[in-house]
Amino acid sequence: MVTNWKRIAGLILSVGMLGGWARAVEPDAVVSLWPGDGLPPGVKVPDPQNQQPDARGLIRRMDKPELRVFLPPADGATGTAVIICPGGAYGLLDYKAHVAEFGADYQQQGIAVIALLYKVPTTADLALMEGKRAIRLVRSRAKDWNLDPQKIGMQGYSAGGHLLVNLMSHADDGDPQAQDPLDRLSCRPNFVLLMCPWNIWTVDKYPLKAPLPPVFMACADNDNVSINFSDPLAARLKELQVPLLYWRVQGGGHLAFHKPNTWGTWMDPFLPWLKQQGFATRP
Repeated sequence: MVTNWKRIAGLILSVGMLGGWARAVEPDAVVSLWPGDGLPPGVKVPDPQNQQPDARGLIRRMDKPELRVFLPPADGATGTAVIICPGGAYGLLDYKAHVAEFGADYQQQGIAVIALLYKVPTTADLALMEGKRAIRLVRSRAKDWNLDPQKIGMQGYSAGGHLLVNLMSHADDGDPQAQDPLDRLSCRPNFVLLMCPWNIWTVDKYPLKAPLPPVFMACADNDNVSINFSDPLAARLKELQVPLLYWRVQGGGHLAFHKPNTWGTWMDPFLPWLKQQGFATRP
């Protein structure tokens, strides 16, 4: 457990530079997503590997999915957590740009950061299954990590955004009769951040229906990977009366919200909005 503010920058980023970026240091916990051999159900891999981020901060192979948990100082914790689903076209995970760069920003607000390192390479169906499992697993460990199980949000970039729209469309409250205790818990996020969600499907392919959580969505007007999906998605969410802040910016392309790019300041509108929704507030 983190007990003081001096460690806050060190939880996600080391001060030294290695290979062009500040490498991640040890999290407060690393939890396998799946029991037993750690492989997803029905997946067989002859020589399973979990690679560390390369010099660009990219994870190119993750056979045994895991959660990496970074907790804020106990004296400033709000009980809110965000599970971050990195992007990478379901072929890799951009750990640096989507997790490491913003971790300390979250922690300074008393928000726990939990990186969902889902299997890559992967498929949309498997990623959805792992997204559901991740939020259920976090809720099951809420007491251990000083979290409020009703203040667990999820954030996805690009393919991670696709994962979350898919999850919003297929979330459930859990099955009280399930054999696995985790499957008895809800997999509905309490809030969602969609960062330039990937446009591999059109909006009509997602069976979105109420109830849906509050959504913060960000997209650049010249993002050819996302804008033709984000605009109609925003319209659909408004039709469903979802609390929505759509931060549509000019220029920047698909990497607009990476640091140090101009719109890497997306937390400036996001954090006040999040608190207006009742999250990330200290007692």
